[in-house]
Order: sequence, then structure tokens, then C-alpha cells
Amino acid sequence: VPAGAGSYRGQNEGLGFTPGRGHGNRYRAPLSGESPQGQVYPQAYPSLTSSMAQGSPRVRTVQGADEGHAWHTPVRAPSGHLQQAQPVTPKQGSYSDKQPPLHTPSSSTPGRHSWKKLPGQHQQPMGTPGSSSNRSNSSTPKTRKTNKPDFVKYWEGLKLSQGLKRGMIFRGKMRINAFNRREGYVTLPGVPVDILIKEHSQNRTVEGDEVAIEIFPSDKWGAGPKASSTASMASPSMASTPPSASSMPPDGSCITPAKDIALEADSDVQPTMLDMVQNQLSQASLNGSKASANKSSGSMCSDAASMTPPENSEKATMWRPPQGTPPVPDAALEALAAECNEAGNRPTGRVVALLEESPKRAKIVGQLKCRDDQPHSWSLEPADPRMPRMIVDPIKIPPELLKAHEDGRLGSMLVGARLDRWEVNSWLPFAVVRASMGQAGEIDSETACIAFEYDLPPDDFKIEVLNCLPPTPWIIPDEERAVRRPLQSERIFSIDPKTARDLDDALSIKELPDGRGYEVGVHIADVAHFIPPGSALDQEARMRSTSSYLIQKVVPMLPRLLCEELCSLNPGVERLAFSAIWELTPEGDITKQWYGRSIITSCCKLDYEAAQAIIETEESSEGEEEWKLGEIALHGGFTWDQVAKDVRLLHKLGQVLRKRRFDEGSLRLNNTKIVFAMDEDGNPCKAIPYRTKQSNHLVEEFMLLANRSVAKFISHVFPENALLRRHPPPETRKLEGLRDFCLKYNLDLDTSTAGALNNSLTCLQETMKAEGNHEVAELVTIQVTKPMQLALYFCTAGLDESEWSHYALGFPYYTHFTSPIRRYPDVLVHRLLAAALEAHDAVLRQLPKAPAPNLTHAELKAPQALWKQASSKAIEDHGLADSESVSVTSKHANDRKLAARDAQNASSKLFLCIMLRKYPMDTTAVVLAVGKAYLVTYLPEYGMEAQVFINELGDGISVKHNNNENAVTIRTGQSPAIKQETKDSGLSDNPQDSCSVPRVTLPLTVSPFDVLPVRLTSRFQSGKKPEVIASLLFTTHQPESSCAKLNEGSKRSQQPIAPSPQLAAMFEGGVRGLDCIQD
Repeated sequence: VPAGAGSYRGQNEGLGFTPGRGHGNRYRAPLSGESPQGQVYPQAYPSLTSSMAQGSPRVRTVQGADEGHAWHTPVRAPSGHLQQAQPVTPKQGSYSDKQPPLHTPSSSTPGRHSWKKLPGQHQQPMGTPGSSSNRSNSSTPKTRKTNKPDFVKYWEGLKLSQGLKRGMIFRGKMRINAFNRREGYVTLPGVPVDILIKEHSQNRTVEGDEVAIEIFPSDKWGAGPKASSTASMASPSMASTPPSASSMPPDGSCITPAKDIALEADSDVQPTMLDMVQNQLSQASLNGSKASANKSSGSMCSDAASMTPPENSEKATMWRPPQGTPPVPDAALEALAAECNEAGNRPTGRVVALLEESPKRAKIVGQLKCRDDQPHSWSLEPADPRMPRMIVDPIKIPPELLKAHEDGRLGSMLVGARLDRWEVNSWLPFAVVRASMGQAGEIDSETACIAFEYDLPPDDFKIEVLNCLPPTPWIIPDEERAVRRPLQSERIFSIDPKTARDLDDALSIKELPDGRGYEVGVHIADVAHFIPPGSALDQEARMRSTSSYLIQKVVPMLPRLLCEELCSLNPGVERLAFSAIWELTPEGDITKQWYGRSIITSCCKLDYEAAQAIIETEESSEGEEEWKLGEIALHGGFTWDQVAKDVRLLHKLGQVLRKRRFDEGSLRLNNTKIVFAMDEDGNPCKAIPYRTKQSNHLVEEFMLLANRSVAKFISHVFPENALLRRHPPPETRKLEGLRDFCLKYNLDLDTSTAGALNNSLTCLQETMKAEGNHEVAELVTIQVTKPMQLALYFCTAGLDESEWSHYALGFPYYTHFTSPIRRYPDVLVHRLLAAALEAHDAVLRQLPKAPAPNLTHAELKAPQALWKQASSKAIEDHGLADSESVSVTSKHANDRKLAARDAQNASSKLFLCIMLRKYPMDTTAVVLAVGKAYLVTYLPEYGMEAQVFINELGDGISVKHNNNENAVTIRTGQSPAIKQETKDSGLSDNPQDSCSVPRVTLPLTVSPFDVLPVRLTSRFQSGKKPEVIASLLFTTHQPESSCAKLNEGSKRSQQPIAPSPQLAAMFEGGVRGLDCIQD
């Protein structure tokens, strides 16, 4: 049973998702206890980590700091109390990273400086006589003391505009590494690598901000991408920039390098920023004002001075284009790219201006925290690890949350908030809590968080919008009958998901005499008829832009009276439509075409399963189809034999169109989608991969034909006002990386064009699947998606015609015309088409010799002046938007489409986690990275990633790491008979598919790209997004049951399956979620 019975179309067509791995343990504090002093908040300052030497209280960094950073250690006064910290400057070359040590003392006992004790450490007060900190303090020179973050003030006015125009600074979007918030990246066009923005150089910006950056001089650039801290999954020596926002999972998660994965297991990692941050939290929360923020910043310990690198100073010498370079951005980018290629290093830079705030600032989901020892100290812990910890003014907290805190219920509650401000002298931003989302781990509460985070509109509509709807019962007006083509007698039917209620497209086909081919019709609901331009309904639809499909519900773009009744092409009733009718040869060539408004009556609603049954069944005796389709109502006096024949004809012609499309250069990148079966209470009880059928392809081909035909027509009539959809070519530098990857590992993958890529990818997949490496086949597809960009709506006025094309589809013109019930751009295209037809007819009337009457609205070779006059009048008569308004609408539609997609993925992940909490699943996983705490794996069957925690396998299991070989050995300890136990007591004893996956036998050595059996469960952590967890399925003796077989008799070794060299090479750059181009 597909997910969400009674849902709209699209919900059950396979809800794909690419959930990232969880982040709950990524920043686990290696301290005992759960007191506020012992908690770590590295999401705010992940770089500020330090360690305690064994038996010594001296503070040091894990990797040290560069020259020029001031260290500060407390000095004991004669009275026994600590004086103001004094700076200590490290020796040059003694450390390798820019991480100053900042300590977290507890001042609960006057005269003493106590510490939380780490495992294996001696607890000793800081600054006691004879301590190394005092010795080092006495021998180092003093530096400037400061207690405020040295953020750079944003450039403004003429300085900013001139800097952008002359190529001194560059514009780009900030992306934050979800597993290391101190790393930000900005992509610049033409530059071969992303610009690394470290720590405070991010300058109070967050994920998704549009920023202006200044580049540091090349001698301060980092090592090349292969030595970056964002290492490869296959090898720590390789690296890749975190994926762009368009391709990342909604929570921003991406693959963590092996050495980063091990961070949580390093017992010598010590939190460092706690005192300064909590001090600011306490002071700012007490006063709740800007002044309090300044005061609290001043009260921080002077270790803050070392936070800002020397190059962050306004006086620092920055990168500038070589002398003689034209003072324009393009020339500066070319010079920067050339220097990057020559130096082989990754450029670093700093943010100097915030140009446009990210929408994420206004939609933050997280958990409120209040210190027990300081009841006025409140903070917000965002669930998104890319966002910093925030200060909250208790005066502005909603009363129900304060009451929940008093009752002890706040700890498990989720809240919605917005980032209010981030001042230049504040370590942390200030947030305003807007609403309570409910208890974490519940479907309704978590869904409310998804709706808030992705700014989904409410289910209900305002009264002024509802007032725009026609009265009911509604009938087609006589004036519409007079101007529309009557098609009620035609055999027209729809093919949709079984539970769909918004039926916005239908099909028809007739054989032409003398074997000339077919007359095919695509009939689309005429939604624009019910939405007057500029009305409240039109403004609301434009604001929503798209319907958002979650698992258990749909947030519609239009009121349900329209999307479920008056516009939906329900069978047996007359409906207004916009039709495209072609005459096609058996080879798929269009000989005639007609576009226009019509009135249709659908004879039946077929679902994909019924259409597939017809396709797979040969023509049979009369009456057999009636038996097979008897549950579906049939109207209009037609027979099931006639309908079945039409379906087979459409399938036959659709296959011709599909083959021709791929022969002409289309690219198909399939991804695994998941649908859910629900129990009686509406909770997910089973997840299964959704497989597309030939019936899906049938509908797809004719929708593509309609979209490309309409796009060509409206762009010809309105070259300055048309709304089209383009898919830019892959990113050049990433495509070159894919090309190098293929050459290195002898993969025959032609990346010259989309068509060549599709053909070689298909051959490679067929070869690998024939060899039994179906995991490899899917991973190859994921690797190919890395260079791909997102398809976008755009206005033709702002782009050269050479850039209008759709790369993946291989079409020079493309738009969205076929789903106006759920997409606002389609409504605009309907208006454009109606105006274009009027302009076309006006040109026809003014030609000296009219063409012979037929079904064709052909492009006429008329004078340009005639076309311009006719199109201008049509624009005025139909009230069409100008090019600037179309551009704004296009950008908004792109943003809302991306948000709706991310919300759908988040909903899928939520339901999967809820299902796994009760019903675990057994499957196979490909190891992508080996860390000290867990393995990162990819699950081909479900198209997702998951962590395998190897430090939680149970008593008697030992784990030994071999860093040189990037492998881990798992073996039994003292007791040879180990009983594997499921850690979560809520798990079922009979997981789904448990007998289809064999256990591995210990001892076991695991390396990247081994295939392992795993059991999938989930974890809900307070204030964090739900995450999928995978547990290794193992035994200490050879299994004897039928579980020894993996896939219907396919025997495999009980040890990890060593993949081919191609698989081992597949993820040297890490794995991203597959973002398939579906247009």
C-alpha cells in the first residue's frame, strides 16, 4: 500500500530521499556527568577544542596553533585566587593548526580552579605552584589583551559596490560543513576549487547567506583539496569540498572523513570555549539588550584574542589581481583561477559583507536550554548542525515554554525560532523563539518542525482567497462553450497513482487512416481560467508556488475546491481543459499540431498498476479486460477493449518517442525511492523501494512532448517574456574530475555530452549487473550526479538563447505546462500560451494569403514588426507580467520547489526513522569509511547512508584499528560465545527481511567498500533530527539456517565481499545523495 492513502498525485510515485547521517555523536563531549559546566557546544565554535596532557593540567591544543596566536593561561595571585589571564605566544613551527587552547574552569570553590576529570587524567587545579602553565607564562612576552571577538565590520556603500565592480571582492553563497562548522565554502564561477572560509573569517554569516568575500594572499592559502580536512571516504589522504546546497540533504549532512569520524572517540579532546560562551549567555540573557551583549563580551576571558587570525585584520594585505588585469570581476576571476592552478592550493578568504540573508535565519528549529545554576541564562541549540548556538532573551520566551520549563517538560520539546541579530562584538547571535513545536519523536510534532523549517504554508486559506472561488454547484458557462473546442465525445482517460485526487492531465489517441500514424492528445486542466491575474487567489498561488507532498498529507497550492473538484479531470464530468493535439507518424515525427482551450469528459481514471496490467496483457477476447478492470468505473458508453487498445497504442508510440529521445541525447539518472505501508493508526509499518513501470514511462513521454512543444511555441511568440525551464551543463571542474576518475580506473564513461554519458553509463551498469555487482552499478550513477546542477525556471529576457537548453533532457526549449494544479509556473505558461495563440491568430488574419485550414498552429514566416505588434497587444489584453516580474517569479518558484523537495525528503526520513524504531530492517551495506567510533555505509537497496557503530557491539567484542591500511579488525574477547543483543529495547525480535541477509563471522577485518550485513534502527535525540543507525549483523559460529543465502539462492561468503577495484575507486571524493533530474 503506497504511503498516505488519499494523497495527491506525486506523493505515491515513490518518495525518494537521501537522508544524511546523524550528527548526535559527532560532537559528543568526552567529559563525565551531564552538568552544564561539563557540556560542550561545539556547533557554536567547533574549532575551539583542546586536550589535557596526562597527569598535567597544562592546556594545549590537539594540533596546536600557528605563529602569531596568543595563548592565555591563568596566573595565581598570592591570595590564592586567579588573576587576569596572561598571554603566552607559542614558538614558531611548533604547532600545525590555528586552534588556540581555551579552558573551561569551574569557579564553584573560591580560591581553587577545578576541572572535570577526563578518563586517565589526574585532577589538578589550574595554575597551582609548579604547574607547567605558570612556568610557560613567566617566559613569554605579553601581547595585546582583548576580550571581544574581532569580527570585521561589513563593507558598505561605495566601498562595497566598487569592490565588487573592480574584482577586489567576489559574490557567492556561504555553505557550512555540517560536521565541522568552522569550515565554510564559497563557490566562484570559473575557479577550480571552492574558497575555504575558516572560523571567524565567516564573520557572523550562516548557511545560505549571500556574501561578499575577500581572498587572502596566496602564501596564506591552505593545502590543495587533496590535503583538506574534509577528507575522502575512501582514503584520508583524499578530499572533496562539501556538496552544494542544491544537492545536499535537507539537514546539510555530508560524508565525514575518517579522521573526523574518530573525533568523538578521542579521549584527549577537551572543550575550550565554554566559560566565555556561557558567560555571554548568562549576562546577555539577564539583561536582554544590546548593552548587555557588549558587557558580557567584555567579561569573557582574554583567550578570545587568539580566536582571530592575524590575517583577519583590516590592515592585512589581501589578494589582488596581477597588475595589468582589467578592473572587472570576470578578469579578476580568471586571474584567481590561473593562480589556483599554478599554486595547487585551495584559496582561503574572509567575509567582508552580507549581501542577502539566508531564509534559514528565519526558520530555525531546535531546543531551548536553561542552566540550572543560572536560571536567567537561556540558549537555543539548533537541530541543524550548520547553525550556531544562539542566545535567547528569557523575556521574549513564550509563556507556555516557561511553564514547560517549570514543570520539567522543556527538555523534550522542540521550538521554532529566528535569528534576530549577530553583533560585531558578540561571540554568538541572538535568537527570538517564535513557537513551540511539541514533543520530539512524535509524528505531528516532527512534521510541524519540517513545515516550519522549510516555510511550508498552512493547510487552510485566508477568507479573501476563498472569496475568489466560484459558487457551487458550478457549471460551464455558455460563453466558454462558444469559444472552446468540444472534445466530450473523444475517448479520453487519465493514468495516475491509485490514491491521487488532483487529476491534472489526461490522454487520448486515435489511429489515422491509411496507416499515416496517430492523432494524440494531451489534455491539461485549465486552472488559469479560475485564477484571475492579480487576484488574492493568484497572489496566494504565486506565494505558495507549489504543492508540498509529505508522507501523511499534502499542503496544496490551491484550495481543495479547485484542486480536487472543479479543476481535477475527474471521470464522467465535463471539465475545462487546455489541449495539445498532434498528428504523429509511426516513427514519432510531428506532421500537424494544435493548441487551444477545450471541454473534455474523461471516461475513466486508470492507475499505474491497471495500465501496466493492460500493457503486459496481449489483446484477448472481448470481456476479459472487463473482468480485470471491473473495479474501475467506465463512462461515455465505451468498452474496456477500446480503452485497453488505446493504452497499448500509447505505450507503443511512447516507446518510439523514448528511444528517439535517448538517441538524440537525453540522460536518465535513476535513484532509489521509498514508499511506506501504513498500519491502522497511520504509522509506517513497512518501507519498500518503488520501481517505475512502463506505464510511468508512457505518461512521462507524452508530458515531455507537450512541455517541449509549448516551450518552443511561447518562446517564439514572446522571446522577452516567456517562462521556461533550463538545466545548466555540469560544473566544469567537477566534470573534469569525473573524467579523470574514469581514466584512472579504466571506466569507459564518455562525458563529452549528456547523450554520450547516458549511453556509456547504461553499458557500464548492464555489465556490472551481469557480473553481480549491482551495488557498483548504483554507486556509479551516484558518482555521475556529482557534477550535475539543478534545473531552474527562468525568464527568456535575461539569458542568451544558447543557455535556454535542458542538459539532461537534451531539449533546446523546455517548460512546465502539464501540472497547473500543483505548480504556479504552469499557470503562467497557460496564460502565455493563450496570449501566444491570440497573437498567432492576429498574424494569420493580416497575412495576404491565409494558409489552408487544418489542425496546425505553425510558426509563420511573417515580418518581425507584425509579430511584435501582435504579441504586444496580446500581452496587454491578457495582463501578462513584464520580464522583470517573470524573473522574480521564476526565482521564487525555484526557491519554493527546492524547499518542497527538501521537506518531502525530511518527511520520508522521519517516517523511516519512526518505522525503524518499531520495525528494524536487515539489509546489506557498502562500507565507505572506517573510523574509530563507527563505519559510514551506503545502503543500495534504500538509496541512503547510515552509520555502523563498531564501539557498541556488546561486551566481549574488541576493535583494533589499523590506520596505515584504513581498516578495522573486530574480534571476540575473553568469552568466545557472544550473544548479539539489540541495544534499543523497543526493537522487534523479528526484523523485516531477517532471513535474506546472512551474518558475518568474527573475527573480521573491515575496509572501505566491503559489503556487510546490517540491521537498520533509528535514534531520536533531544533537540536533534532523527537519524538512521545501522548495526552489524555478526555471529561467532558458521550459520546453518536458510539465512546463509542473500538474494534468492545467490551464495556469498560469510566474510565481507571484496568489491572490484572500480567500486573501491568510486567514492574517493565521498558520497552525496542522488539528486535526480526529474522534469
